Amino acid sequence: MKKIMLLFMVFVGIGFTGCTTKVLVTSVEKYDECINEAKADLQKHGYELSGMATETKNEPLVVGAYYSSKMGSSSILSNDFYDQEVYSFSNSNGDEVEFTMKYRGRYSKYTDTVCLVTVDLIGCKTSKVEDYDKFCGENSIIKQKLGNMEQDMKVSAYSPGKTSLLTTSILLATVLPFIFLL
Repeated sequence: MKKIMLLFMVFVGIGFTGCTTKVLVTSVEKYDECINEAKADLQKHGYELSGMATETKNEPLVVGAYYSSKMGSSSILSNDFYDQEVYSFSNSNGDEVEFTMKYRGRYSKYTDTVCLVTVDLIGCKTSKVEDYDKFCGENSIIKQKLGNMEQDMKVSAYSPGKTSLLTTSILLATVLPFIFLL
């Protein structure tokens, strides 16, 4: 009876385990909505969009370390790509407001959607010092709309931990019956 219960528990473990997990991300639609709200708020203050630039950049990312008695130690690097968008606004007086957004977009093959894994407001500046608090300060228009963008979508993502658990469960489910039969 104990053998049957153990096998039952293993198969239940397999049933509740998968290789993916749900991750909370920002949808492209939510990002566009927040950008448009910030544009509308700036237009209420007389600022019009005067320029916009998008650039894909990469940061070296240390993914491991290596040591050799001949070469010494070194780091194993990978590229971490992200997109950076700069929005420039100006008014009729020639005053300018500019903010920069940084995001990492990913395609989820499990849900067939493009999503933004991270979204950050990395810069905001004004041409007039006295306008900084209104447009870029802690309680400003831009900080409120873009600095705290909510993650509104769940997507399935590969989970190494769940994959290991699934593999172990399958292995146990196939090996244990043979052990008990011996």
